[in-house]
Amino acid sequence: MKRGFAWLIVLISAMLAVVPALAQDIDVSGVELTGTYSWSGVALDFPDGWEAYTDDDGFTHLGTDETDLLFIFYSIEEEGENTTTFIQRVFDRTRFDDTLEWDEDSLLSGMLPNYELFAYSYTENNGTSTYQRAILGQDLGDGIIMITSVIPTEADDISAGAFEEIFAILNSVRMVDEEE
Repeated sequence: MKRGFAWLIVLISAMLAVVPALAQDIDVSGVELTGTYSWSGVALDFPDGWEAYTDDDGFTHLGTDETDLLFIFYSIEEEGENTTTFIQRVFDRTRFDDTLEWDEDSLLSGMLPNYELFAYSYTENNGTSTYQRAILGQDLGDGIIMITSVIPTEADDISAGAFEEIFAILNSVRMVDEEE
């Protein structure tokens, strides 16, 4: 119990340090993006140390030795659907710990230079380990919502430096012609 509470304090501190309450503009100007990856009409830029790959299920990931991003795309098809609808859907369908419940009050939002970003972060337990997971969402326009699942691969939490790079990557996302 003590470990969980201490971890929660560290998570909140890290999130506030990187994104002051995630209610203000998010500055991504300090991150140099040197690579580009394109797939299925979407392109994004990323810094050194990140690598794109497709998993056995056909999902596109971007990762480092410390962090893995999984990208999921949705089309708004029903009235009332929005970015937060799909963040909750991903949470409900992919969480390992069935005792976890969606907490609307834990959903944060902030402004990247190019997008409004919504973030939901929680402690996941997959039966063998406990770690921080973040689900980020942004509306790309034309009824397309991109959800990014963020999981640490080497530690129990996502570092502030990783969040800074992730926000810069998400700000760079754009729709492109399939030929590009």
